[in-house]
Amino acid sequence: MSVMEDLLKDVNRLTQTAAEPQLSFYSCQACGDTYRSEKMPETCPGCKAAARQWPGSTADEARGRATRAKGVTSEPVTNAEPAPEPVTVAPDSIPEQTKPKPKAKRAVTKRTEQVVQEAAQPDATQADAEIDFRAAREAKVAAFIEKHNLNEFQPVPVGTATVQTVGYTLWVGGKPIFRLKESFETGREFAADYNAARAEQPATRIDVAACNKVSDSELEACLFKGDLIVSLNSGHGTETVKPGDVINIGAYRTRENRLRFAII
Repeated sequence: MSVMEDLLKDVNRLTQTAAEPQLSFYSCQACGDTYRSEKMPETCPGCKAAARQWPGSTADEARGRATRAKGVTSEPVTNAEPAPEPVTVAPDSIPEQTKPKPKAKRAVTKRTEQVVQEAAQPDATQADAEIDFRAAREAKVAAFIEKHNLNEFQPVPVGTATVQTVGYTLWVGGKPIFRLKESFETGREFAADYNAARAEQPATRIDVAACNKVSDSELEACLFKGDLIVSLNSGHGTETVKPGDVINIGAYRTRENRLRFAII
């Protein structure tokens, strides 16, 4: 039974049992004004609204009925079923497989200024290593000269090497510059440059060979990347060689305490 039906039932009971006129308390459903009257008025004497006037044996009872009636009529009437209450599941009842695993905290490494400086140092370190390598090679050259007792005039046999290509010597400012035939050049192209050089320096000859595969490992350690330039004239005339020839080489010591080579 609804609240509205309860209120109407009380009203009917009061109106039917009243055998003789008596004053009852009434309360307006619209404005809540409570007053006494012999019968239920159709309009509120206070707000003059044609609203429901609720009786009661006391003022509080009439006011309470009007308040309850006002609340009931203001609620929307719906046939929808009440929403089910949410079900709370205890964490211990969740299977182990379905429990969310805690996310692993990601470790964050702070990069300090010192780390950045260390990362920026490889170039300098590499340069130092190159300088040290050059110094080490020069030390091996000095040791090789001392071991073989090399001089500036007479070549000393120091093993063999394989001819890779031939070329000629150009003298610029009193210093030799070797012009070697490259693998990508044709014989005609190289000959054209050679003839042009002879036109400027008539004494120019095919007088040097670029060699590799040195037989002496100590000598190879003195060379830059294992390559050496060999003069084709050791004082007994210019020799003729071709790529692939294995030749005997002799070594000299220069005034700067460096190595130079000639075919013997």
